[in-house]
Amino acid sequence: MKKHFHILVSASLLILSTCLKADSWSYPSENLVVESGNELYRFTAIFPSYESSGRSYHTLPPKDASSDTRNNRSKHCIGTLEILGEEEPRELWRRKLINRVTPLDAIVTDNGKYTVTFDNWFGVGEDPIVIYDSRGKLIKRHSLKSLDLVRFTEGRQIDENTWTSEGLITRSISSVYWRRDALTFLSEDQERLFVRMHWGHVLAIELSNGNLLKENQFESDLEYIESRTLNRVKELLESKNGYERKTGAVLASSVEITEIESRLIELLSDSEYNESYSSSEGSYKNYYVREAACDSLKEHGIDTLGIILREKFGPNEKTKLR
Repeated sequence: MKKHFHILVSASLLILSTCLKADSWSYPSENLVVESGNELYRFTAIFPSYESSGRSYHTLPPKDASSDTRNNRSKHCIGTLEILGEEEPRELWRRKLINRVTPLDAIVTDNGKYTVTFDNWFGVGEDPIVIYDSRGKLIKRHSLKSLDLVRFTEGRQIDENTWTSEGLITRSISSVYWRRDALTFLSEDQERLFVRMHWGHVLAIELSNGNLLKENQFESDLEYIESRTLNRVKELLESKNGYERKTGAVLASSVEITEIESRLIELLSDSEYNESYSSSEGSYKNYYVREAACDSLKEHGIDTLGIILREKFGPNEKTKLR
């Protein structure tokens, strides 16, 4: 599936955040454009004029930014679906989307029968899944509550002696990052949508009516889901992008490890890092790929003691795995 994201950074890291921290968004600079896997259909979400949306704590561009396109935009987010298998693209439907600004992502089935959008600009977790039919008619508008995901945002017990206030799904002031480190794909017949969360939980939705399915209703798809997941994990672990390697390592904690154990061990010396700063302690390199690999190996009972996860700028100042 070809995608041309209008978001400013990787989808898995739209805004770096931890529980209840502040965040900041720029207004979108490009429309969201997504093609079906067979490249026969193209969905476009056209974001509205700057004046029609936004909140006080969001960062908007200067008044003269993109003035040539801003004045031609609607006050609403407009979605279109086109068929591309002809001499010229032909529009199949056009409608106002339910999004205040624009969705962050979308999937189009290979027959154009369903278009699914994910989340809202300025608010991941608002309208997390919205389904439209082949004519653009709204089938279902889900919420985190209707997807039964709210429970995963709450604190949890990690082990016998440790309780954390942060859930399996993290949040910030504006957003709930429910698809962070998750995989999203369609069933083989493209009639169901699957979101496979990083800890193994699977959301399954019947696209014809938007109903959330119970596990016994998609039992025949479980082998397919796990096969797709493992293959994608292998791809991510080999990626040249550090955040994709990190996502692969996170997902590795809940898949069969036999085929990927050696790669995870290699990632314990991964050089990718981000930086953090403390006024009292100074600057640190945080080796986030190594940390994800460590956590996954630990989940599978493999010892990773002595691996350097955090390194202070300066000679001989290193912090090892606890």
